Amino acid sequence: MTINKENVDKIHIRGVNSGNIKNIKDKNKINEILSNLSNVKLVEYNGDTSKNRTKGAYEIVIYENHKYTLFIYTLGKEYLIISDSEKFLKRYKVLDNSFDREYMEKITS
Repeated sequence: MTINKENVDKIHIRGVNSGNIKNIKDKNKINEILSNLSNVKLVEYNGDTSKNRTKGAYEIVIYENHKYTLFIYTLGKEYLIISDSEKFLKRYKVLDNSFDREYMEKITS
């Protein structure tokens, strides 16, 4: 699941608990968000993530050339569920506390 960051023209972020929604189209802000997300260290995970669903979830949708390309659903700081436009879905465990939830809170507030 890769994206071409040059083609990314919108990122939609929704705080599931807060209900705050941001549609980001500014190229500099898009690059900042993509850079932040690219620093997250992940390992594929097949265990139960249901207990983490109430720990501050975010939906992050990345659009390339005005088309949905990638969907990221966060479960607290511990897990990410990533799906692409082909409906390919994988669950990941976040390593080294590398997902910056505070950054997402700042963007959506």
